[in-house]
Amino acid sequence: MDNPLLNFLSAANEEVNDDLPPIPRPSKEVVLKCQFQEWYPKFKKISIKSKMLVIPDEIIEWLKTGEFLISEEMFPTSKQQKIDILNELDNEEWTDDDEEELIDIKNESQEKTENHEEEEEEEEEENIFGLKKTIAEKWFNKINKIINDYEGAILPKLNWSAPQDSAKLAVNGLKCLNIGDIFFLLKSSDFIMHDLCFAFSECDDETILEKETEDVVLVLRKWYDLLPGNEFRCFVLKNELIAVSSRECAIFYDYVNKNKEIYREKIFSFYKNNIENKFFDIESYIFDVYITRQNKVYLVDFNPFSPVTETLLFSWNDLLIHDDDDDENSNSEDVENSNSEDVSNFEFRIVDQNKVFQPTISPFLNKPIDGFLNFNTKDVIEQMISIQKEHENNNNNNN
Repeated sequence: MDNPLLNFLSAANEEVNDDLPPIPRPSKEVVLKCQFQEWYPKFKKISIKSKMLVIPDEIIEWLKTGEFLISEEMFPTSKQQKIDILNELDNEEWTDDDEEELIDIKNESQEKTENHEEEEEEEEEENIFGLKKTIAEKWFNKINKIINDYEGAILPKLNWSAPQDSAKLAVNGLKCLNIGDIFFLLKSSDFIMHDLCFAFSECDDETILEKETEDVVLVLRKWYDLLPGNEFRCFVLKNELIAVSSRECAIFYDYVNKNKEIYREKIFSFYKNNIENKFFDIESYIFDVYITRQNKVYLVDFNPFSPVTETLLFSWNDLLIHDDDDDENSNSEDVENSNSEDVSNFEFRIVDQNKVFQPTISPFLNKPIDGFLNFNTKDVIEQMISIQKEHENNNNNNN
């Protein structure tokens, strides 16, 4: 899921048409089904290779605290080994692999249940994140094995979110070469904190907070050097693909603009063949895809159809109008025919102009909320225009 606070603030500030249905709030069932460990086994053959480990309770508590101590055991690779790995990795090509990717879910907290005598003998043993060192090392070894299996680099996430808001703090962004890289990103991320503490806070079920979440899972996804312009968010309302937005909202990509109709057909075909009516019994949801250089489509993630998920180049008015249209047409004679027609008539939005200033949410990540809610927008824009004009004048004078 994206940053729910920013998304709800955006939705709250949007003037929703009173004639349209209200902005939906997710149910507990939908949020649970959007957990990685719920949908990935069902769709793993069309998604990015990934493995999972249940995180011990001690490490979950450490992630929630303010402590930021990282052990040497979390950095097993030397500097030269890191350089060699970076030089050898070449993940631009997506390859098919029919081998089953086993989902490795091991609850290490169960292993720490030992007899009383062993606990007394190990009482003086060094702890790592509250775990006995021997147990922590076993868990770290599992992570290291997965990293090695995936050619030395992975992308981490938890049940719902990847630590995208902390990527700019790390040398390699979201690419992790060892355990230290992984926990640095997780510990620095507000998105991860939301997964751990507030995953159900915006649900419409009043009983949602009475139950604890499922196991907290560390997901390790094989690293690929993805083209940012080839990631797309798809909106499904009442089992109909109604809209697709580029995940990149600030940068114009000429090749994406030229291939827009090809991408439209690829996404629609992928949805019809692999997703439609297959995401459990949920009718409205959001899913993300990536299109490779060879125009092959891969599933990246599922999200609730609600303000906890960014709508990117669309507003909620844009999306909800489809629901209103469906209600008006529900009694028409064309409904039966429309269901049988495979026509990719959804709205597809990308950044299609190179001269348009596009806002992006990333500059506001990890910033105090009042730092961008209380400024005078008009003054800021005027200052930016003034700075740009001064920059252009300086360039002209130098020429």
